[in-house]
Amino acid sequence: MNPGDLLASGTISGPEVTSLGSMLELNWKMTRDVKLGNSGEVRTFLKDGDLVVMRGHCVVRGVETDDEEVRVGFGSCTGKVLPAMTDSEPSKSSSQENKNLNSDGRSIGTERYQDLKLYGHWRSSSTWRVRIALTAKSIPVTEQPVEILEGESKKDDFASSVNGMKQVPVLEYVDGVTGKRVQITQSFAIIHFLEEAFPTKGCSILPVDALDRARVRELSEIVNSGIQPLQNLSVMDTIDELSQPSSDEKVEHGKAFGKQSIEHGLQAIEKLVNRYRSERGVDASGQFATGSFGPTLADACVVPQMYNARRFGVNLDAICPSLLEIERVCLDHPWFQTTHPDAIRNA
Repeated sequence: MNPGDLLASGTISGPEVTSLGSMLELNWKMTRDVKLGNSGEVRTFLKDGDLVVMRGHCVVRGVETDDEEVRVGFGSCTGKVLPAMTDSEPSKSSSQENKNLNSDGRSIGTERYQDLKLYGHWRSSSTWRVRIALTAKSIPVTEQPVEILEGESKKDDFASSVNGMKQVPVLEYVDGVTGKRVQITQSFAIIHFLEEAFPTKGCSILPVDALDRARVRELSEIVNSGIQPLQNLSVMDTIDELSQPSSDEKVEHGKAFGKQSIEHGLQAIEKLVNRYRSERGVDASGQFATGSFGPTLADACVVPQMYNARRFGVNLDAICPSLLEIERVCLDHPWFQTTHPDAIRNA
């Protein structure tokens, strides 16, 4: 058996999920995610550049030999998935110098985007979701802490040199082509940049299927647009200032507003999560937010938001029990464990 041999399985390997063998069986015509060992990566298909190792054997029982069992197999076959090419395309040797270039001649991925630095705060939920995306992609980054609770992000020098919105996160990198430092603000802009700039590195947190991807974005946007901005420190401070009585009495209308916004948003997400699972069916649903078998951008948004909710005194048991189950699964996943605020703060 050699790389390039065309092989197929004409029958289902067995009636149980654990007995399925080929990639076509495991992903059930791309309707089920396949976990790749303990890496945390989930796939429904092979990608260009994948290194595929195939091993197979059967055990012959009832044969009298000196050994405990007789194994018959084809050994190990290793091959790399190469991009599809037409007859009109240049050969590999003639296009070697262009292997790191995109359509307009610029180098891509790690060849171009170098020396990544992340401005953030250990407790920032927006920064946490970016850390998750970086970890999923296995992209090394230097952390640049910004003490937002001490007002560092509100200073004029931060606004002029890092982010005019006086917020975190901010991703900064050196362009390997121009040599210039480039900054990207807003967590979703950063995450989508990572997905597009490093398409073949690590694991994507966006599913392939169009509807599944829309579901992920649906949940993510509820957090990104409908919850998180309304419980930001700057918003709460402004509400307190505008509602402050003339006396010395201190009010915290801003925090009450933030708590109400979190409760409203998490209740909406709870309903959607339960609807997704009902539509998929229990047997076809994974343990993550949209019913996937691996974490997505939705989980990267929901879990940090639940971390915030506890600071506001939200009764999560009462309003989102399903999200609590999802959170427990996520917090057992390495992408969330290594990026958790407690891990960052104590590093």
